[in-house]
Amino acid sequence: MGFKAAEVAETLDYDFSPFCDAKGEIPEPSAEQVNTFNARYVALLAALGRYQTNRQRRAADPTTEESEERTLMQELDAMEVDSQELSPEMTRIDTEQRQLVADVCSNKPSFEELQQLPSRQFRAFLAWLYEELSDPKKLRPGTNSIPAALRAE
Repeated sequence: MGFKAAEVAETLDYDFSPFCDAKGEIPEPSAEQVNTFNARYVALLAALGRYQTNRQRRAADPTTEESEERTLMQELDAMEVDSQELSPEMTRIDTEQRQLVADVCSNKPSFEELQQLPSRQFRAFLAWLYEELSDPKKLRPGTNSIPAALRAE
């Protein structure tokens, strides 16, 4: 039996139809690409958190026009609207997320193809990709036992 590198992880295949004519296989990212992806992704999550905190502060301040509190997921869902209606910060974060994905994927899919995906489909792709690149459970095929040092919790 032993270790077989080809059997450790599945290929990173994608298909963006019917939203755009983009499908293929993401080349296996290098360790440097994955490390850069992880660091930038954490920074973007922190930026989303700061954005949400600022929105909650504005919501708590009765002198502002906007008094409705929104969760982070509601903020992300707001990205479904036309990009000209988005706040500049959310637009910047969305663009950075798409560029981040294009970079770790060696532009397969390209930034332009990722731009064609609606927000929910992009977020689902980002979540899938993040899990595929970082879930140590996939490093132990055929077992449910993962060493504590490797658990993603």
